[in-house]
Amino acid sequence: MITETANQILNRVVPVCTWQVPGSTNSTGPAYPRFPGVVREWRDFGLDVILNRHFPGGQFPAFPTNTEDLHVEEDAKFRFYSNVISPVVPLLGGALFKHRCIGMLGVSDFKTFHNLRLGNYNLWEIYRYADRAQITDQNFRFIKRILSQVFGEMACNGLHYGILTSYSDTYFLRRSENEPNNLYVSHVFHPDSINPTLRECVFHISHLAINDTYL
Repeated sequence: MITETANQILNRVVPVCTWQVPGSTNSTGPAYPRFPGVVREWRDFGLDVILNRHFPGGQFPAFPTNTEDLHVEEDAKFRFYSNVISPVVPLLGGALFKHRCIGMLGVSDFKTFHNLRLGNYNLWEIYRYADRAQITDQNFRFIKRILSQVFGEMACNGLHYGILTSYSDTYFLRRSENEPNNLYVSHVFHPDSINPTLRECVFHISHLAINDTYL
């Protein structure tokens, strides 16, 4: 269970993975930067979800959703698990979502609209400070450390797929071995998104991760 406040989570040090510098016996350097070199649009993610609707049993199971307002991280965590993860897990052939995995750096956590609310902007459009400087929307929220945390944990653990979510807004992430310092991000998806739905997107990226040939 997450017991940290938003400030505690955001102030947590991003895991650092190091590698031995060639020709040295004791010097090490960071294996990856803490922030992606480039953030780009994952252009075909939504279309790929639609074209690959191969759910066991022929359809995605109906499941009721809880639509109460979100106030704290625990609300975001509970809604995402109960409304999205719970109906997806039975379709994954035994694979599970875990808060912490043995042998991996970092732990999963959730964001709220207090630190992740982009409005009509896309993540790849505002990840640089200069791109955010001209935004006048008073409701806009983006803390750079969020992107550092998710990219750092993906890179250090050799992961190629990730999910960044506040439950209200969810982004799907891809990092390829051919461009290990770059991050591809989907358009935002919401709990009421259709064609594809949020559950379908989570099922699809889970399927990609389970069948990742680079692991």
